[in-house]
Amino acid sequence: MNAAVIDTNIVSFIIKADTRAALYKHHMEDKAWILSFMSFAELHRWAIKWHWKTPRLSKLDHYLSASYTIHYADDVLCRKWAEVREECRKKGRAIDTDDAWIAATALILDLPLVTHNYKHFAHVEGLKVLSEVDT
Repeated sequence: MNAAVIDTNIVSFIIKADTRAALYKHHMEDKAWILSFMSFAELHRWAIKWHWKTPRLSKLDHYLSASYTIHYADDVLCRKWAEVREECRKKGRAIDTDDAWIAATALILDLPLVTHNYKHFAHVEGLKVLSEVDT
């Protein structure tokens, strides 16, 4: 499958029409876009934080369901998340809980991760990171 896991920040750039979204267009063209359940949750938290009303929330939900395949947690993903967290801890390079879910999603699907936060993921063994900054 020609696909990529898309990090929360890239989706945010697209939603907000941030000019940085253009940096990632070539990483996303002709690919199925996969979104970790964690990114889905983070985007909804952001909408709640900024007090989005029902019409705007509905627009967000429609965009996400029409544009991305959401990958939800199962036993395999939970084990991979635990492995990622522990591997990073052992290296002395702690990874945020949310980022570990996103990295684990890309790893179990054997897909690259498109992110604007290269440094958050650079130390995750076996993860292919596609980024235009911090490399």
